[in-house]
Amino acid sequence: MGISWFVFFTWCIAYVTSFDLGPIIRTAQCRSQCLRKHTVDGNCDWYSGQQQTTCSMCWQYCEAFENRWEKTRTVCEGDQYLHCPACQTACIFRKTRVEEKYLPSMLPAPKKSPINLDKFDVAVVMRKLYKQWRVDGYYPGDRVPNLRPDTWIIVAVEDGVRHYSWQEWVPKLDSLKKGPLYEATISWTDVQNQLQKQRSLEQVSSAYNDRVEKDQSGNKESYVVSWEPESGGLMGNQVADSNSAQISLLPGTKYLVRIASNDGPGSFPIEVDTRPSSVQAEKMATSLLPDLYPWDIFAASVSAAVLVVVVGMYKVCRKSKDIEVEEV
Repeated sequence: MGISWFVFFTWCIAYVTSFDLGPIIRTAQCRSQCLRKHTVDGNCDWYSGQQQTTCSMCWQYCEAFENRWEKTRTVCEGDQYLHCPACQTACIFRKTRVEEKYLPSMLPAPKKSPINLDKFDVAVVMRKLYKQWRVDGYYPGDRVPNLRPDTWIIVAVEDGVRHYSWQEWVPKLDSLKKGPLYEATISWTDVQNQLQKQRSLEQVSSAYNDRVEKDQSGNKESYVVSWEPESGGLMGNQVADSNSAQISLLPGTKYLVRIASNDGPGSFPIEVDTRPSSVQAEKMATSLLPDLYPWDIFAASVSAAVLVVVVGMYKVCRKSKDIEVEEV
């Protein structure tokens, strides 16, 4: 059966439905399998007008099976499947993959440019148009896309998923209070100022400033405060409907804390250190000392001086008395 009509799926820009990254990531993971099974150098470029290759056929089947399974499932049956290596790779992935929702807030912390791709990785370029992220294209490992102010790049790698964001903003640690659990207050009220400063430094047009705090339905955007030990371990998450939140952290640990969002890549992480020797812990201990005003310091100095004078007079009187006793 001819597959030329599948080309249409790849040429069309796909819209993100309910902003579930699951279908996008699964398509990228399937195409990564195509590169591993049917190329040596990760080159699966079928746009150049060359003859269809096994890899390019597999590449197209991945998207068709993910988005049009009921109409294309017959490809995975009968004689055609047995004599089609490209079909077999895409069909096996489709039948064995785990189908689940993947929200942007489930991604790890974003990375900065430059983008590093292995030859079998697949990068998905997301572009924000009219305040909505859309898939702009899938790129094999030998074609590294550029990270631009209006793009967000998600990469399917052998051991999971990573992503790259041009928007470099971070939350702020407002306070860190000691206790059985450290109480950290995190805020992110100056996101627009941070992005504006970045655009100014890199001389980017304000036309890219389309990040808003409300989604298309007018609802206020919700955030997820995410934290994990710097050395790895269990992650914690807390939903926040405002631009600040308080989280509880175990003592003796250095954490990476970031703000994730279901509206995009989210923030880069900051360090929150609950170890006793940390600078943050020293600042916290200093903040627990009572406030001293100039009058308090003056009064304490006068009291100390009076005490010294009284003690001195007492010693002089005692010495004079001892001398009189000796004369008798």
